[in-house]
Amino acid sequence: MGEPLCWLLTVVVFVFLLSWPIVAYDSDVWRHLSAGREIWTKGIPSSTFFSFLEPARPWTDYHWLFQAVVYGAHSTAGYPGLVLLRALLHLAFMGALLSFLFRRPLRAPAGYLAAVYLLFLFAFLPRSLVIRPHMLTYLFIVLFLHAIESRKRLLGLPVLAVLWYNAHGVSYPAMFAILAAYAAEEIWERRREYIGGERKDLIRNERPLHSGRLGLLCLSAVLLTPYGAGLLTLPFLPLSHTQGFIQESVPARLSDFFAFHFHGSFPPRTLLNLILLLAAGSALASAAGGKKRLSHWLLLLAGALMLSRGSRLLYEFCLLALPILRENPLWTGPVAEKSAGRLRAAAFGAAVTLAAAQLWAQFQPRPAYPWSRRYLPQGVAAFLDRVPPGAKILNFPVTGAYLSWALYPRHRIASDLNIWHAFTPKDLLDIRSAFASPEGLGRMVERYRPDFISAPLEGRHLPALLSRFPDYSLVFFDDADALYADRRKHPDLVRDWSPGADPFDPASFDPDSPKNRPASPGTPPKWLSRMIEVDPHSSATRLMAAQSLSRQGILDGALAQTQAAAADYPELPSVRWAQGDALLALGRYRDAASELRRGLRRAEESSRAPIRRSLALAQLGLGDAPAAYAELSAAVDMD
Repeated sequence: MGEPLCWLLTVVVFVFLLSWPIVAYDSDVWRHLSAGREIWTKGIPSSTFFSFLEPARPWTDYHWLFQAVVYGAHSTAGYPGLVLLRALLHLAFMGALLSFLFRRPLRAPAGYLAAVYLLFLFAFLPRSLVIRPHMLTYLFIVLFLHAIESRKRLLGLPVLAVLWYNAHGVSYPAMFAILAAYAAEEIWERRREYIGGERKDLIRNERPLHSGRLGLLCLSAVLLTPYGAGLLTLPFLPLSHTQGFIQESVPARLSDFFAFHFHGSFPPRTLLNLILLLAAGSALASAAGGKKRLSHWLLLLAGALMLSRGSRLLYEFCLLALPILRENPLWTGPVAEKSAGRLRAAAFGAAVTLAAAQLWAQFQPRPAYPWSRRYLPQGVAAFLDRVPPGAKILNFPVTGAYLSWALYPRHRIASDLNIWHAFTPKDLLDIRSAFASPEGLGRMVERYRPDFISAPLEGRHLPALLSRFPDYSLVFFDDADALYADRRKHPDLVRDWSPGADPFDPASFDPDSPKNRPASPGTPPKWLSRMIEVDPHSSATRLMAAQSLSRQGILDGALAQTQAAAADYPELPSVRWAQGDALLALGRYRDAASELRRGLRRAEESSRAPIRRSLALAQLGLGDAPAAYAELSAAVDMD
């Protein structure tokens, strides 16, 4: 698989990205949208404008340029605009990577370079599914390496440095590591020449680098940011207070580098470890072959040092290993020449098969397009949008990005974890304690008296915690959060919006409970109808409504509720199961079996037994008793 086929695969991935929705793998994109809106309307923010914490915390918005671009794309074309922007950023990064690896003259066989490229393509692909400024950082790293290694377009590097500082300024140490590595190499070579030592042609280009001038220009580019030299300290702020929320900020452990797994496809961490293993082999080949480049070894050292700032910098480490990977291949020309044609064909076939498996694993199952509401408190935000302005919402920091985007300037939240450096360790400790202990929540309530508390449904302990504060009552929930209102400030909301179900355990919904009786025949309970009217995109309330209508014998209505949930969350096995049961009740056995099989493929092993039992009934309805028996047997084995 040479360069042309690598480009073809790159285009295929680009097309896949164009068809893949925006999904909240993390909530950073909404933080960038919120800040971008503020930039376009009021200018670059200097404090936490979205937070009710007093006083407002100073905020160095070190990626304001990226945020302005993201908001511009969204305001122009909505979520499809973000999909296009994401795909273009990925294409630019992978195109630069391909150009670097296959730069003439080639230092390795095309097959080896293609294998290296495939590792990078699929290791970095998950990082291209989220819209974050690291996508530009990866691109800038490759462009810097490309320009310096080829000694071309060096005068463009200060311009790139300006863009880098303003788009993702906190990542500038990677730029400095590159400049310092090549400057050190240049100084070493000049010193050897000066003292009369035998000079080896280690730098294969006669054009001078002028690393000192280049480094000074790139360093001075920080003055062309809104924060000047004040930006330089940001990458070195302590991160220990964020590690309870942000897994990426936890330093890499030695055991992580020995994790190699394969389950039909390679997980990203395995691919990254394979890259590092290959880089270690290239380093040994460099030492053994006498082709040592000081700059390449220093780049590896810089990448290793970065890992102390969090495991997320493993990606930067792999990119800094690119020069040594390209210049010191483990698969050399003579080896390639001796390889039999059948062996090369087998390697090519294996590469194509693995590439197809990686694509299938990454892009299945497909969520709703162009954006998925899964993991987001969008129903809570829709409810709060109906509340008179000026409310203070105590939120779990992980949901802050979406809530600030959806609610500001109408309401203010407590914090957004994505802006970790704007909040002090005490801020994050106080907010974390508020969702962990009565004492912590009591302190926040006493100081700020929030109008609402938005509690994540993942916190099974939260109902017991909030019951210690009877002034706060449950008024709304969606698939991500439950909303509690202060009955002293909002007595009408508490009176009129008390749900008849426990959002922390949707399976506890009882259609026969007095509170869950329909207001009129053929309708869900009144409270449930009102919640669906406010938030038609919650799978939990849709499936509760389906249960209520099914119990009343309104089977078409129950099916309509499950179909609405499936339109919003086609990837959820619970939704497919509910839709299959609704079709089963209508006697549409073939359609029911199709939906139940979809749910079965997407369900975890531990939750497949009830889906198999429903599928067995559908098979019986189709007259296929052996298939029904097989499904029942599998379900019994699971139980």
